[in-house]
Amino acid sequence: MLNNIRHAIFGISNLKCVFCSKLIKKLLIELPGIYQVYSSPSQKTITITYDSAIGDIQLLMQTLSDIGFKSKIIFQFSYFQYIMAI
Repeated sequence: MLNNIRHAIFGISNLKCVFCSKLIKKLLIELPGIYQVYSSPSQKTITITYDSAIGDIQLLMQTLSDIGFKSKIIFQFSYFQYIMAI
């Protein structure tokens, strides 16, 4: 299971306020396979920890687009890449 855990950082150009952040987190965290959502309106980014077995990262981007937030992938890495880096 741990080898399926991925982290993705997305740039969200229209992430402007705390309300937008809360909306994204509320909608994404309810999806199966999403473990954590962290957002930073000041940096216009969100970080999602998810199970890659749910599908391709493009599915997350499509979900963000469906709720009105255009995204681009800034960085993505696996759980093991993270552990090896620290």
